[in-house]
Amino acid sequence: MLRQTESNTDNSPTSSVGQSSDAVLHSQTEGKTISIPEAQGNTPPTKKSESSEWLTVKEAFRRLGGDPDNGASVVTSLDGRRKVKFGTFRTLLAQDYKAFGLELSGSRRGAKKPYLRLVVHE
Repeated sequence: MLRQTESNTDNSPTSSVGQSSDAVLHSQTEGKTISIPEAQGNTPPTKKSESSEWLTVKEAFRRLGGDPDNGASVVTSLDGRRKVKFGTFRTLLAQDYKAFGLELSGSRRGAKKPYLRLVVHE
């Protein structure tokens, strides 16, 4: 994920002193600084960011290894006892989603926002 922040428009080099372990790139033509994590894709997500990311039903199905566009694709519950296709997955109740390692927010569902997120177990 890229974070883009404004920088001085002069052409002086950008320093990464005082910043996190992100690599910093400076575009002299646009005067912008773009921070890119050095180990992008190699660092596992933090528990806070992983647990706070709300997903649509399709995104959650994909995260569990399914393909919502393939009618034969199934996802399996954490205990391995239940396998469901996308059509069934999207109509599950809150306690059913828990069996797949997901949390459901009823208020977000009512507001037509992404309402599922992965439960992080310690």
